[in-house]
Amino acid sequence: SDIGESLGCKVNDFGWYEVDPFGQTNVPGVYAAGDIAGTHGQSVLNSAASGSMAASRIIGEILTAKAGF
Repeated sequence: SDIGESLGCKVNDFGWYEVDPFGQTNVPGVYAAGDIAGTHGQSVLNSAASGSMAASRIIGEILTAKAGF
């Protein structure tokens, strides 16, 4: 899928989205996890872990926005 690219997400030389340790791409509010992010190798366990990290960051952002910080 090219959804991320159509949103403006940067892709590295391997075809994976460039993300920070929490899965955030260069586009605010857009996250990538698992094999498409390519940060933790290609395995089911690593994909699940990167998805969990992204989810924790997203939840933190939502809670921070609701609290008005």
